[in-house]
Amino acid sequence: MSTLHVRSVPEDLYERVNQLAQSSSRSLSAQVVTMLYEAIEYEERRLITGQALTAIRRRRFLRPPALHPAASSFCARTASVERDPARLCCGCQCGHQVVCG
Repeated sequence: MSTLHVRSVPEDLYERVNQLAQSSSRSLSAQVVTMLYEAIEYEERRLITGQALTAIRRRRFLRPPALHPAASSFCARTASVERDPARLCCGCQCGHQVVCG
C-alpha cells in the first residue's frame, strides 16, 4: 500500500477532517482515504454525466435521418415526379412513380 504525505494543511481544514473522523469512529488516515475515494467517485460521475449531456445536446440539434416513405405518409421525392415520371417507385405504396428513400 502506498503512503501519501500532505504538507501545509490549513489548521481549520485539519480540525474539520479530524472531527469527521471522530464522529465516524475512524482514524484520521482512514477518514482522509474515505474522503479521497468519495471525491474521485464524484468526479468520475461528473465527467460521465457531462459526456452524456454533451451527447444528448449533440443529438438534439442534429437533423434526423429521412424516413423511408413506408414509415410515414410523406414521400420525400414528390418533387421528382415532375422531373422524371418514368422512374419506378420502390414499392413503398406511396403512389409516386419515383425511386423513394
